[in-house]
Order: sequence, then structure tokens, then C-alpha cells
Amino acid sequence: MLLHAKQFNDPRSKWLSQYWRMAVSLTTLLYRDYTAPTVVQPANPLNWWADKVGLSVSRSSWNNDAAIITFYNAPSKKSNHEHRDNNSFTVYKHTPLLIDAGYYDSYSSNHYMNYYQRTIAHNTICVYDGSETYTTSGTEVSNDGGQVASVNIVKYDDVFKPSNQRGKWMQYATGDGYTYNVADAQLSYDPEKLDFFRRRLLYIKPEKIIVLDHVHLKNTATKQRDITWIAHFVNRPNISGNVTRTDVANHIITYNGKDYTAANSDSNIALCTLIPINSNTTLIGGTGYEYWVDGKNYPPDAMSNASYYPGGSWRIEVRPNTIPADGNVVYLHTIDIGETTNPSKAGGIAFQNETSIGTDWDNTLYFFAADGGIEKDGHIFEGVTGGRTVSIHAADLLPGLYGIKIGGTVVTTKNTDDNGVLQASANLPAGKHTVEICKDCPTDPPQPSGPSIDIPGIFTPNGDGYNDTWEIPGIEHYPNATISIYNRAKKLMVELKGSQLPWDGREHNGNLLESGYYLYQVRLTKDSDVISGFVTILR
Repeated sequence: MLLHAKQFNDPRSKWLSQYWRMAVSLTTLLYRDYTAPTVVQPANPLNWWADKVGLSVSRSSWNNDAAIITFYNAPSKKSNHEHRDNNSFTVYKHTPLLIDAGYYDSYSSNHYMNYYQRTIAHNTICVYDGSETYTTSGTEVSNDGGQVASVNIVKYDDVFKPSNQRGKWMQYATGDGYTYNVADAQLSYDPEKLDFFRRRLLYIKPEKIIVLDHVHLKNTATKQRDITWIAHFVNRPNISGNVTRTDVANHIITYNGKDYTAANSDSNIALCTLIPINSNTTLIGGTGYEYWVDGKNYPPDAMSNASYYPGGSWRIEVRPNTIPADGNVVYLHTIDIGETTNPSKAGGIAFQNETSIGTDWDNTLYFFAADGGIEKDGHIFEGVTGGRTVSIHAADLLPGLYGIKIGGTVVTTKNTDDNGVLQASANLPAGKHTVEICKDCPTDPPQPSGPSIDIPGIFTPNGDGYNDTWEIPGIEHYPNATISIYNRAKKLMVELKGSQLPWDGREHNGNLLESGYYLYQVRLTKDSDVISGFVTILR
């Protein structure tokens, strides 16, 4: 702590050093800065990311009822305690809701080797191939279809070898009311099985989560590729739909439903599988099946206190009914966090096309890149239901100014934040609409509508002060037309009637418009459509 305060000038470490005021010792003599000024306690951070470890933690608040979300993707493999849990996440509210399962009973126990440190014990993805064999330290272990095992790292420098790389963070972002994680874990799996596994976890505070997965499976025509999306619960979840298969009564049951709800104490959680559209979900758990892997249960040798460390007893495995011929599998899940007084509710409508993928959920449109990439220049959803005002949360964009089009017309413009995330709102008239977010459309004048009129939109400065004029041929036929001129920040600079043209370039307060880029809007009559365009003024 003392070293962290001194070397990194960290505000919290500086305050902690001051707060504890350790007695003089060899350590404090070496590391404490006795000349450091008194500092004020900093606010506790709500978001934290350890990029070298590969862990992000985000919480809704520091109140007792806060939701806490973790996301994990380690850049390199670890030594003996490697858990093969890249691209996994957990959810807490009062108590654990989605958890890492299993117990750390003892190192190298049967439970530890075959379940606790395997991918199957975590909320991520497994790809089962019955022909595979897994080993740990030369001992054959369970085939869970999970992430690769390899020899232990002995030397520090081995951490950085290409052969020991496992996870890659594409983006970690925090902004107004959200935390966004994008990470790739393809190197954590056998390259014969897949060459792409990118997970997005968007946390919209305080209670909503969207998890989007892109996986590209290899050798699907010749090898078994049973891909499963896994979520672990402390107690048995409820699943919508009908039972389609029962392998073991009350323990291994498959449903055709897509909604899942579970509770723990006074907290609850609801999940919804939006994509794949055609999928099935297998529930596994209960006494004798809590730690079930490939036909066998691996219980721990000793149980810890479950009130402090619930190891989980139930999991769901979501499978597509068929694997696409191209091997591209997409999972899209919405997750709602609740409590007894405000229960969670699964929901959302899926949208997917060549450009964008996402959901319409609780009057918010969430856009992501359809191919799993980042830094795109636009999004589009078609067939969005209108008759309401919607919020927009669009991720994976190049930072910059974007136009929001409803039915081909730009209704507003908005800048992304520095993370390439755009947040806005739009009013949708009744009916179905195409909602488009485009980087170039703010500078593309829409096609004129209403009465025909020629609007060149050209200022003709002649260098003689206020003699700059703007002509709109034909405007004399519309004496009640309203002409508005805005700057790039959408601030109204000039508003005048058509009868006031030609205009000499002055504002009403007598100031000449500066050089710059301006938007003009013309409404010919009270009920006519707006004709818009852009003009550059050069002085």
C-alpha cells in the first residue's frame, strides 16, 4: 500500500496510508512518504479493471442492495491454479445469483481436477467432442468440452510466450450508466474446434445485462461440435416451455423454452435466450448431479460453509437445434436482476442482419456489430415497432458524430462518447420503421419534399462587409416561409421569413456569421415538410 501510494501516486493508497498511520518500522522507513500532504478520502470506484489479470468488476452503487457484475478473461495461462474460465462472468445482488460453481476442497482432489478447475464450472461456453481426451499434469480428467489444458508454467518469462497466451481484451469501456466488456477467448480452446470466440457483456446500471457471443466452429462436417452456453445457479431455476426429453427424472431435463428465472434469498434473476431462435435448454443438477460431467458426478471430498461459499447445485446448457453450415454460432441473452419487492423479468426482441445485431428491450434499442467486430461506421434495425419514444444505446462505433435516421430521414444527430458508444432517444410514429445510425448521413442533405423549389444554399461573399447575400430563387412565392440556420452544435443562429430574402449575411443583432459549416432548414408553409441542406461560409 505504501509503495503503491509512493510510486503510482494513487489517491486511495495515499489516503489509506494516512488513515492507518503505521508505527515506525523498517518497512515504513523505506516506503512511507513522511512529507506527503493530508488528502481527502476519495470516493469508492464503481468500476474497476485489472488488464494484466483480465478481470473487470462493476457495481451499481456502494449501498447494501447493489448489484455486482464480474467479467473475466486472462491474457495468459496460469500455473497450477488455472481454471480455464476465460470469458466467464458472475452476478450478485445481496447474494450470489449467477456463480462460479464447485468447491475448493483440496488441491488435486477428484472434484478439483474434474470439475472445479474445468470450464464446465463457469458461466462461459463449452464445445463437446466425444473423441477428445483432456489431461492435467499427465492425469486424464473429465471431458467437459472446455478450454485447453497444458503444462504448468514454471518460469516467470514463460507467461509472455505466444504459446501461453489465452485471452485478449478488445475493449473495456465505462460511460454514462454503463460498463462494456469485449473480449476474445479463442486461444483458450483447441484450434481444431474453433478459431473465434468473442463475448460482449454490457451492464446497464443498475439491473440490466446483455451478453452477446460470436463463435466460429471448425470441422463441423466431420467432428462432433456440441456447443453449449452455460449458466450456474445456487438453487433450481424455472424454465419456460415444455419438456422435450428427460434423461434422468428431476435431474437432467431438456426444455424448448427460452426464459429462465431463479431466486436466492431475497434476490432473483431472469434470463432470456433471444438468439439462437431455434434452441433447446438442458437443466442439470440436484442431489447426485450437482457436479455432473460427461456421465459422471464429481462431488468434493469436503464441503465448505455454503452460507459463505455456495458452490452451486444447478446449471443450464443452451444449445442451438442445428449448427449452421458455416460454423458461425451466435448467442444473445438478456439478463434482468431483481429482488422480492421488484422481481426481475426476462424479455427483449431480437434483431439481426448483416450490419447489426441486438435487441429491443424495455423501450431501448441496443445495437452491436453483427460480425463481432468493433469501430464500425453505422447500425441499422428494420421493422422496429413505433408509436413510442425509444432510447438508443449503440456500441462498437468509431467515435464521432452520427445521424439517426427514422424511415430514411435524419431526425437528430449525436456524438458518441470516447468509447464509440452512442446514447440518444428518438420518437417513433405508429407503424413499423427502419432505424439507422450512420456516420456520414449528417452531412448528406435529404431529398427535398413538399413544393418544388430550387435551393442552391450558397453564400456569395464579396469581401465588402455586410454585402454578403444569400439568394433562394423562387422563395418570393412563399412569403410565409421560415428559414432557420444552425451551426454544427445545432445552435440556432438565424431565423427569418422568406420575405426577408435576399439576406445580407447579418444576424438580427448585427453580427456577421463567421466562417464555418451550417445547416439550413426551410419550411415553405406551416404544414409542409422541412427541406434541409448544408452550406459552407468562407470569409
